[in-house]
Amino acid sequence: MNITKMISVFKKIAAVIPLLLFICGLISFTVAGFLANKIIGCIVVGICLIILSIILGMFKEGD
Repeated sequence: MNITKMISVFKKIAAVIPLLLFICGLISFTVAGFLANKIIGCIVVGICLIILSIILGMFKEGD
């Protein structure tokens, strides 16, 4: 493999790198968004359970 072939291969690789970085960025944003939704969902469910336990505790104290 001579120098000109190596240079052409490096140029092709350099042309593909931005596309690969863009795809990796999209995947990471998708995974991060999924995890953020899971975490926010767990927090909201926890708050709802706390509020529900407070309300049910008020009804139980009234007996």
